[in-house]
Amino acid sequence: MNCALCQVLYGIEQANMKFGDIVVIQGAGGLGIYAAAVAAERGASKVISIDGQRPRLELARQCGATHVIDLNEFPTPEARVQQVKELTDGRGADIVVEVVGLAAATIEGLDMVRINGQYVDIGNIVPQTVTLPATKVITQQIKWHGVTHYDPWIIPVALDMLVRTRDKYPLSRVVSHSFPWRRSTRRSSSRNGRARTPGRQRRA
Repeated sequence: MNCALCQVLYGIEQANMKFGDIVVIQGAGGLGIYAAAVAAERGASKVISIDGQRPRLELARQCGATHVIDLNEFPTPEARVQQVKELTDGRGADIVVEVVGLAAATIEGLDMVRINGQYVDIGNIVPQTVTLPATKVITQQIKWHGVTHYDPWIIPVALDMLVRTRDKYPLSRVVSHSFPWRRSTRRSSSRNGRARTPGRQRRA
Protein backbone atom coordinates (compact mmCIF):
# COMPACT_ATOMS: atom_id res chain seq x y z
CA MET A 1 0.00 0.00 0.00
CA ASN A 2 2.65 2.48 1.07
CA CYS A 3 4.70 2.47 -2.12
CA ALA A 4 1.86 1.80 -4.57
CA LEU A 5 -1.64 2.86 -3.56
CA CYS A 6 -0.53 6.00 -1.73
CA GLN A 7 1.60 7.15 -4.66
CA VAL A 8 -1.07 6.74 -7.33
CA LEU A 9 -3.76 8.17 -5.07
CA TYR A 10 -1.62 11.24 -4.46
CA GLY A 11 -0.68 11.51 -8.14
CA ILE A 12 -4.28 11.43 -9.32
CA GLU A 13 -5.16 13.92 -6.58
CA GLN A 14 -2.43 16.25 -7.88
CA ALA A 15 -3.94 16.02 -11.35
CA ASN A 16 -7.24 17.23 -9.87
CA MET A 17 -9.22 14.43 -11.50
CA LYS A 18 -12.88 15.28 -12.00
CA PHE A 19 -15.97 13.10 -12.20
CA GLY A 20 -16.34 11.86 -15.78
CA ASP A 21 -12.68 12.25 -16.74
CA ILE A 22 -11.03 9.71 -19.01
CA VAL A 23 -7.91 8.20 -17.46
CA VAL A 24 -5.22 6.20 -19.27
CA ILE A 25 -2.85 4.11 -17.16
CA GLN A 26 0.44 3.00 -18.70
CA GLY A 27 1.25 -0.24 -16.91
CA ALA A 28 -0.85 -2.79 -15.03
CA GLY A 29 1.58 -3.91 -12.35
CA GLY A 30 0.94 -3.17 -8.70
CA LEU A 31 0.79 0.61 -9.10
CA GLY A 32 -1.24 0.33 -12.29
CA ILE A 33 -3.85 -1.94 -10.71
CA TYR A 34 -4.25 0.46 -7.80
CA ALA A 35 -4.45 3.39 -10.22
CA ALA A 36 -7.32 1.73 -12.09
CA ALA A 37 -9.26 1.26 -8.86
CA VAL A 38 -8.58 4.82 -7.70
CA ALA A 39 -9.69 6.29 -11.03
CA ALA A 40 -12.84 4.15 -11.05
CA GLU A 41 -13.69 5.11 -7.46
CA ARG A 42 -13.29 8.80 -8.28
CA GLY A 43 -15.82 8.54 -11.08
CA ALA A 44 -13.79 8.21 -14.28
CA SER A 45 -16.04 7.67 -17.30
CA LYS A 46 -13.35 5.48 -18.87
CA VAL A 47 -10.28 3.83 -17.38
CA ILE A 48 -7.92 2.53 -20.06
CA SER A 49 -5.13 0.22 -18.86
CA ILE A 50 -2.12 -0.59 -21.06
CA ASP A 51 0.16 -3.58 -20.53
CA GLY A 52 1.68 -6.55 -22.32
CA GLN A 53 0.63 -9.30 -19.91
CA ARG A 54 -2.92 -10.60 -20.27
CA PRO A 55 -3.31 -11.73 -16.63
CA ARG A 56 -2.45 -8.21 -15.52
CA LEU A 57 -4.94 -6.72 -17.95
CA GLU A 58 -7.64 -9.09 -16.72
CA LEU A 59 -6.95 -8.06 -13.13
CA ALA A 60 -7.05 -4.41 -14.22
CA ARG A 61 -10.55 -5.02 -15.63
CA GLN A 62 -11.62 -6.55 -12.34
CA CYS A 63 -10.22 -3.54 -10.50
CA GLY A 64 -11.92 -0.78 -12.44
CA ALA A 65 -10.54 -0.63 -15.99
CA THR A 66 -13.27 -0.25 -18.59
CA HIS A 67 -10.92 -0.82 -21.52
CA VAL A 68 -7.51 -2.45 -21.97
CA ILE A 69 -4.83 -2.11 -24.61
CA ASP A 70 -2.67 -5.20 -25.03
CA LEU A 71 0.87 -4.52 -26.25
CA ASN A 72 0.73 -7.82 -28.13
CA GLU A 73 -2.19 -6.56 -30.19
CA PHE A 74 -0.89 -3.00 -30.48
CA PRO A 75 2.89 -3.49 -30.65
CA THR A 76 3.96 0.04 -31.64
CA PRO A 77 3.60 3.36 -29.83
CA GLU A 78 1.75 4.75 -32.84
CA ALA A 79 -0.82 1.93 -32.71
CA ARG A 80 -1.39 2.40 -28.99
CA VAL A 81 -1.76 6.16 -29.30
CA GLN A 82 -4.24 5.67 -32.14
CA GLN A 83 -6.24 3.21 -30.04
CA VAL A 84 -6.43 5.72 -27.20
CA LYS A 85 -7.61 8.37 -29.66
CA GLU A 86 -10.32 6.01 -30.96
CA LEU A 87 -11.49 5.27 -27.43
CA THR A 88 -11.66 8.98 -26.64
CA ASP A 89 -13.41 10.17 -29.81
CA GLY A 90 -10.16 11.61 -31.14
CA ARG A 91 -9.47 14.03 -28.30
CA GLY A 92 -7.13 12.07 -26.02
CA ALA A 93 -7.31 11.36 -22.30
CA ASP A 94 -7.90 13.95 -19.61
CA ILE A 95 -5.23 12.29 -17.48
CA VAL A 96 -2.47 9.82 -18.36
CA VAL A 97 -0.69 8.04 -15.50
CA GLU A 98 2.74 6.51 -16.18
CA VAL A 99 3.71 3.62 -13.88
CA VAL A 100 5.89 1.62 -16.27
CA GLY A 101 9.31 2.97 -15.36
CA LEU A 102 10.57 3.37 -18.93
CA ALA A 103 11.62 6.70 -20.37
CA ALA A 104 10.12 5.76 -23.74
CA ALA A 105 6.70 5.33 -22.13
CA THR A 106 6.71 8.97 -21.09
CA ILE A 107 7.20 10.19 -24.65
CA GLU A 108 4.49 7.83 -25.85
CA GLY A 109 2.11 8.84 -23.07
CA LEU A 110 2.33 12.54 -23.90
CA ASP A 111 0.75 11.76 -27.28
CA MET A 112 -2.24 10.26 -25.46
CA VAL A 113 -3.06 13.42 -23.48
CA ARG A 114 -5.71 15.84 -24.75
CA ILE A 115 -5.10 19.57 -25.11
CA ASN A 116 -4.95 21.06 -21.59
CA GLY A 117 -4.75 17.53 -20.17
CA GLN A 118 -2.52 16.21 -17.41
CA TYR A 119 0.38 13.77 -17.34
CA VAL A 120 1.26 12.08 -14.05
CA ASP A 121 4.75 10.56 -14.11
CA ILE A 122 5.27 8.14 -11.21
CA GLY A 123 7.30 5.27 -12.67
CA ASN A 124 10.38 7.10 -13.95
CA ILE A 125 12.53 6.81 -10.85
CA VAL A 126 15.39 4.98 -12.55
CA PRO A 127 18.34 7.04 -13.84
CA GLN A 128 17.21 7.18 -17.46
CA THR A 129 17.41 10.28 -19.59
CA VAL A 130 14.15 11.55 -21.07
CA THR A 131 14.49 13.80 -24.09
CA LEU A 132 11.51 16.05 -23.49
CA PRO A 133 9.56 17.15 -26.58
CA ALA A 134 9.04 20.65 -25.23
CA THR A 135 7.06 21.81 -28.25
CA LYS A 136 4.54 19.03 -27.74
CA VAL A 137 4.07 19.86 -24.06
CA ILE A 138 3.82 23.60 -24.72
CA THR A 139 1.55 23.56 -27.77
CA GLN A 140 -0.77 20.98 -26.19
CA GLN A 141 -0.62 22.90 -22.89
CA ILE A 142 -0.02 19.66 -20.99
CA LYS A 143 0.49 19.86 -17.24
CA TRP A 144 3.20 17.47 -16.06
CA HIS A 145 3.19 16.13 -12.51
CA GLY A 146 6.21 14.23 -11.23
CA VAL A 147 5.35 12.12 -8.16
CA THR A 148 7.57 10.12 -5.83
CA HIS A 149 6.51 11.19 -2.34
CA TYR A 150 3.09 12.07 -0.93
CA ASP A 151 1.55 14.03 1.92
CA PRO A 152 0.85 12.14 5.18
CA TRP A 153 -2.94 12.61 4.91
CA ILE A 154 -2.95 10.21 1.96
CA ILE A 155 -2.27 7.18 4.19
CA PRO A 156 -5.60 7.16 6.12
CA VAL A 157 -7.44 7.93 2.86
CA ALA A 158 -5.77 4.93 1.21
CA LEU A 159 -6.62 2.67 4.15
CA ASP A 160 -10.23 3.83 4.04
CA MET A 161 -10.43 3.01 0.34
CA LEU A 162 -9.05 -0.49 0.90
CA VAL A 163 -11.65 -1.14 3.58
CA ARG A 164 -14.56 0.30 1.58
CA THR A 165 -13.72 -1.57 -1.62
CA ARG A 166 -12.52 -4.90 -0.22
CA ASP A 167 -15.57 -6.71 -1.66
CA LYS A 168 -15.62 -4.67 -4.87
CA TYR A 169 -12.09 -5.01 -6.23
CA PRO A 170 -9.75 -8.01 -5.73
CA LEU A 171 -6.86 -5.71 -4.76
CA SER A 172 -5.42 -8.36 -2.45
CA ARG A 173 -4.30 -10.20 -5.60
CA VAL A 174 -1.63 -7.54 -6.02
CA VAL A 175 0.12 -9.35 -3.14
CA SER A 176 1.93 -12.28 -4.69
CA HIS A 177 3.26 -14.08 -1.57
CA SER A 178 2.50 -14.44 2.10
CA PHE A 179 5.11 -15.82 4.48
CA PRO A 180 5.80 -15.98 8.22
CA TRP A 181 7.30 -12.86 9.72
CA ARG A 182 9.90 -14.99 11.52
CA ARG A 183 11.31 -16.13 8.18
CA SER A 184 12.10 -12.57 7.15
CA THR A 185 13.27 -11.40 10.56
CA ARG A 186 16.02 -14.02 10.77
CA ARG A 187 17.78 -12.31 7.88
CA SER A 188 16.90 -8.87 9.18
CA SER A 189 18.16 -9.68 12.68
CA SER A 190 21.51 -10.88 11.41
CA ARG A 191 21.94 -7.63 9.51
CA ASN A 192 20.67 -5.29 12.18
CA GLY A 193 21.84 -7.13 15.29
CA ARG A 194 18.40 -7.24 16.88
CA ALA A 195 15.28 -9.39 16.78
CA ARG A 196 11.82 -8.19 15.95
CA THR A 197 8.41 -9.22 17.21
CA PRO A 198 7.14 -12.32 15.36
CA GLY A 199 4.07 -11.88 13.24
CA ARG A 200 3.09 -12.09 9.59
CA GLN A 201 4.28 -10.03 6.69
CA ARG A 202 3.08 -9.74 3.13
CA ARG A 203 5.28 -8.95 0.20
CA ALA A 204 3.96 -7.33 -2.94
